Amino acid sequence: LRGLGGFIARCAAFASNDSGPMHMARALGVPTLAFFGSTDPSMFDFRGHEMLFAGVACAPCSFFGRRRCPRGHFRCMLDLTEDRAWGALEPLLSAGRRPLLSA
Repeated sequence: LRGLGGFIARCAAFASNDSGPMHMARALGVPTLAFFGSTDPSMFDFRGHEMLFAGVACAPCSFFGRRRCPRGHFRCMLDLTEDRAWGALEPLLSAGRRPLLSA
C-alpha cells in the first residue's frame, strides 16, 4: 500500500472506480474522479473532487459493488462514456491538490 500511495501522490489527478485506491487518492489530496456503478455515491463527500454516476433506475443495487450485473446489462457503468469522463477529469488536471476536509 505504501508504494501505491506514493504512486498516487505523484498524480496530477486520479480516475478510478469506487475502490480503495480512489479513497486513498482523496485522502492524499489528489484531485479525484470516481466512477460509481452499482454502489451509492451519496455515501461519500465529494466536495473538491468529481464523481460520475449514470443514475440508471436499477442503481445502486449493492452496498459493496458487484462483479456481475443482476439484470445482465451493466448500464450503470457502460453509460459512463469517455466523453463524460474526460469532461469531468479535464478540470481536475489543472486544479491542483486539495485537502480532504476543510474547516
